Amino acid sequence: MIPRDTPRRAARDPVYVPDTTTLSTRNVRIQNVFRTYYTRPVVYYHDSYNSYFWWWLLDQSAENRAMWAYQHRADMDAERYQALLAQDAQLQARVEQLEAQQTPVDPNYVPAGLDRDLMYTDEHVQHTYEIRPTTQGRVTFAIFGWLLIAGILYCFVWLVFIHRWQTPSQT
Repeated sequence: MIPRDTPRRAARDPVYVPDTTTLSTRNVRIQNVFRTYYTRPVVYYHDSYNSYFWWWLLDQSAENRAMWAYQHRADMDAERYQALLAQDAQLQARVEQLEAQQTPVDPNYVPAGLDRDLMYTDEHVQHTYEIRPTTQGRVTFAIFGWLLIAGILYCFVWLVFIHRWQTPSQT
């Protein structure tokens, strides 16, 4: 179980957004790295990490597993963390040691020998690519923002300076 005091990702932490080259080469890179794990069962957790990555991580050294678990504990499913602990009895001690040393948490941590996008499911990578900030989006937002500000200023000027001095006509 993840302790209640585990820090969650802050809004200011950078979020990974893949580029078009990363997306276009993803399938080949998945095959090159995870081919040996295709025969293993697919494992589903309630987070955005790939099942093949899960099997790959379990084959890594205890230190690599501990570093990844420490860096990504706030993002992973509690059941995934428990499964890591069940796989490696010393993992909890190493994570606690990293906490005691006050090692800074890096949400962008990637184990050596792996491209960052390969940690995540296809759906997660595609979603982050689709919602990425674009120049067109920024320009559109700026135009609507300036129009909104101009409209609010017009209403304020009309209310304070024009509407105020008009006297009702008497009939």
